[in-house]
Amino acid sequence: MLDRIRALLADPPPAHAFEFSPAGIAWFVEGRTGFEPLPEGALKASPLEDNFADPVAVEDAFRRLAPPDPRGRIRPCVAILPDFCARLTVLDFDNLPGKRDEQLGLIRFRLKRTLPFDVDSAALSFETQPGGAIVAAVSFEILARYEQLLRAAGFHPGLITLSTLAALDGVPLSPGWTVWTRVSDRVLSIAAMENERLRLTRFVELGDANEEEIASVVEPTLAYIEDEFGAADARVLRSQRTNDAGLAGYLASRKAA
Repeated sequence: MLDRIRALLADPPPAHAFEFSPAGIAWFVEGRTGFEPLPEGALKASPLEDNFADPVAVEDAFRRLAPPDPRGRIRPCVAILPDFCARLTVLDFDNLPGKRDEQLGLIRFRLKRTLPFDVDSAALSFETQPGGAIVAAVSFEILARYEQLLRAAGFHPGLITLSTLAALDGVPLSPGWTVWTRVSDRVLSIAAMENERLRLTRFVELGDANEEEIASVVEPTLAYIEDEFGAADARVLRSQRTNDAGLAGYLASRKAA
């Protein structure tokens, strides 16, 4: 009965979700899914440069898959951005203040020397966990480009997340350590989980993205996890999904809920 009451009081999940990548836009629209390819070079994931190298091509592609509402209604949506346009990190803290604003101030101080952009000119979101916090940061200028595209098409992006964060909702975890890897658009994403706790993330831009190059990043990462955390038996999972892993994870979390 309590679950039914909560369901009545809670807002329904958005009927629209979009994941952006240099290859194209994966979409979920009112129960249907698909992928709208982009011309090569039209979108480039970067934490410093305008991601829309060819804004007209990106806008045209988005308009084809999500035309404006005929009644002019503003529709809520989920936006999933490329990992490489932002920074996702796990910070360890011996003690975090109890108040949210004090936590934010301490996290900003820790990030000040590690981000490739000014932390004071960045959108920052974090989630505390035992022993620390998971932090995502993106330049306001980069974020604004995606928001403008969505709002111009009549959408309100109520939830904006990164591909790896969304994808982890669909990763089958087991007791102990799970190291999830994926290569998308020559970017290798690595997320190490201890049970359900995110402990480490890495995002590396590759050259040829061949198996040897991937191994040259994954193997030292596994060695570091073993040395730093004592995780000698980490289970390595490689995602077969490339440009829609985040959307797949988001939809998996919806079904689980």
